[in-house]
Formats: sequence, C-alpha cells, structure tokens
Amino acid sequence: MDIAVKSGVEQLGLFGQESFPCYEAYLRSDEDLTALLKTNMKLVALHMPSTVMTLNGKVGVDFAEEGEVADACFTKLKELILFALAHNVPYIIIHLGFFNSLIEKREDVLARVAERFNMLFDTLGDLNVKLCVENVPRWTNICFEHEPLLSDVDHLIMFQKMCPTIGVTLDVDHLAIDTVFGHFELGFRERYSSESDKEIFRLKMQEEMMTKTRSSPMLFKQMVEQRLIDFLERMQPDTVHAVGSDFCQYELVDGKLPLRGEALPLTFKGMIQNVGVEDRIDHAVWLSRLTTCKLITLELHLRLDYDYVEMMKENYEFVNCRIN
Repeated sequence: MDIAVKSGVEQLGLFGQESFPCYEAYLRSDEDLTALLKTNMKLVALHMPSTVMTLNGKVGVDFAEEGEVADACFTKLKELILFALAHNVPYIIIHLGFFNSLIEKREDVLARVAERFNMLFDTLGDLNVKLCVENVPRWTNICFEHEPLLSDVDHLIMFQKMCPTIGVTLDVDHLAIDTVFGHFELGFRERYSSESDKEIFRLKMQEEMMTKTRSSPMLFKQMVEQRLIDFLERMQPDTVHAVGSDFCQYELVDGKLPLRGEALPLTFKGMIQNVGVEDRIDHAVWLSRLTTCKLITLELHLRLDYDYVEMMKENYEFVNCRIN
C-alpha cells in the first residue's frame, strides 16, 4: 500500500528537499501535464480538475451534464488517460457530477452517465490505469437542485453495478461532512421548497447544524465513525483520501471553501483563522479495516495556519505506523 502526498504543479517545490516516495496530482484545467514529472516523487494518481474549458469559457466538471459540458469533461478525461498510460500513472480520481434531486431520479442520471463511461471503456479497451469515482458530500452549497451524484456507499455500489470497470476512492472527510448533513437532510428538504430566500435558508441550515454538533460532539463522532465502518464493510475502495475533519467547525469562512473544519491534517489540534479546531475522527477505525486498498493519499488543505510539509511528514508517519 503506497502513501502519497497531495501536490499541484505549483506546490512541487515545497517537496524538493523531502523524501516522500510518491504523490497525487491535483490539477487545474490549463496545466502543462509534463510539469508533473519534474520531481523526484513518483506520480501515482491524477485528480481530475474541478473545471474544464469549453467554447463558452471555463465550466465546472460535471459528467452528468449533456452537450458541450459533458463533451469537454470526457475530452479532458481522455487526455489524462493518455498521459497516465504514457507515464505509468495507475489512478485517475474523478468527481462524477451533480443532479437536481427535487425533480430527477439519481438512478436515471447515473444510468445515463454509466452508459457513456461504458462506451469510453469499450473504445479504449483494457487499460493499465484505474478510473476511480470519489464520494462527494452534500452541504449547504451543494444540495437539492445541485446535489452530488455519489455521496455514500449506496450510490457508489449502484454506479459500479452499472459501470463495472469503474473504481472507487473513499474520502474520509467527505464522508464525515455528508454524515452531518444527512442527519438533518430530511427536515431541511421539507422546509426548503417553502423558503422564499434560498440563500438565507442555506445560512440557517449551517447555523442549525453547528449548534447541534457543538452541543453533542460525541454523538456525531459516533455517527461518523459508524458510517466509515459501514462503508468499508460493504465496499473496499481502490484508493483513500486520508483527511482530518472537525464536524463542530463545518462553516464557510467569508463564503469560501474549504469549510473551516474540513481537510485538516490527521490528529490536528490548533487554530484555523483564529478559531480552535481539531480532528475529531479516530482514524484507526477505518485504517484497520482496509484490506485491498493500494493507495492512501494525505489530502490536507494548504493553509497559512500550519506548515504544510511538516504536517505531511507527521501524517505520513501516523499512517505508515498503522498499516505496516
């Protein structure tokens, strides 16, 4: 099982004097892919960019869209596949897309997307690169009209049945965020349609969730860890994003992602933008249950509140000690 660090092209210089063996590349839509090879670290995974270019400009990646957007997503994906094959990169990680859960059925949208992925696999034949879809969490900014297609293990199992060649990446932090939102989702959904100002209601949702999680942190800790256990009992992922998470601090700061409590270093406890934050997940819960996973990527967010490389070193040792 490999342990990779996370880096984009611009961050590779941070690792120039370090001895990490491999990395997962987080891409923009306009990067020169050959720049990813200018490092001593082995490139083991490409993470699909969050945007692609179309004739009408830059748009968010969404394989569930039809027409020009979907065409641009598949064109970029084919480019990444060819690069991965040429340079022996074993994994490509994908955020699949979104749907309107108020008027569309998830299974119908997944079936449409799976058909196009199956056509891609049929065209390309057997590949020495695994395409892995990642669980993406629901939150106040992506729910209802624009909800992730793949948030939990049920969705991933459904899609894998429709598209058997696809692999899976488990993001620990994403599952934690979705667990919190899922606890409140039914009540929010019932109120949502009657709210005249949807943006104000999104702020209310966040406030209500934070009030509850802060008043009962152990309850939500148990929920999150049980969800991780359930996931791994039903599906073994090909790769994992190992991420710390503080579900008592899932707040948008100045309206921008990441949430204050997401994408933390493992076991982190300190200040994020002058607010106390801590990783509340017992990572031994999921690390001890991995059996066939081949790659763990340390996926903390690059922040000014801590030394990114030092946190990577600590996290690398933390994971390495528990899998070897």
